[in-house]
Amino acid sequence: MPANSFFTFCDELLVRYRHDTRIRHIGGCNFQNGRMWGDAGYYYSNLTHVWGWASWRRVWKDYDKTLARYQEAEVRIALSTIFDEPLIADSWEKIFKDVKAGLIDTWDYQLAFTNFFNNSLAVIPNHNLVSNIGFGENATHTTQANSIAANIPIVEMGDITHPLFVLPQKQADLVTLTRDFNVLSRKKDQTLRRRFKRWIKAPLKK
Repeated sequence: MPANSFFTFCDELLVRYRHDTRIRHIGGCNFQNGRMWGDAGYYYSNLTHVWGWASWRRVWKDYDKTLARYQEAEVRIALSTIFDEPLIADSWEKIFKDVKAGLIDTWDYQLAFTNFFNNSLAVIPNHNLVSNIGFGENATHTTQANSIAANIPIVEMGDITHPLFVLPQKQADLVTLTRDFNVLSRKKDQTLRRRFKRWIKAPLKK
């Protein structure tokens, strides 16, 4: 469910960035729980949110549902240049392999990878302009009705102010990805595993 100003937002930015090949995606969703990044109406991201979005023909012509151009051996190196957190790179690498193998029935991961591998940025509004009201047991993918991403309130946007610097907000992306990939729990689990291994090995050294 889009805010009315979502369409104005897309219209203005489609014109502004039409020939700027750094920008490949305009998103409508914001998953920052009210936190603002900068004092502009939007920020730049490496992530591709597709619950309400706009783009250009120059981007869509690169779309490849099978990811045929990209090889597994090269992907981890590429992802590591985008994401500093190894567990996040691990997660995207696993998703890439599953998509390439046909194990995930989707179209949007392919768009995300195409944008990753073209060194591109997405625009994310600093207020949520699109709410996904399709969560529930009858949904195809979004079956958890109590998800924190479900039914996020929309906020109408007034005049659009533009960021001064065209740089990704890495910390904003980390907030989203830490939640999506459960990074903190996985870090804790890995720490406990290392401690347990050290505890097991310690008596053997005596």
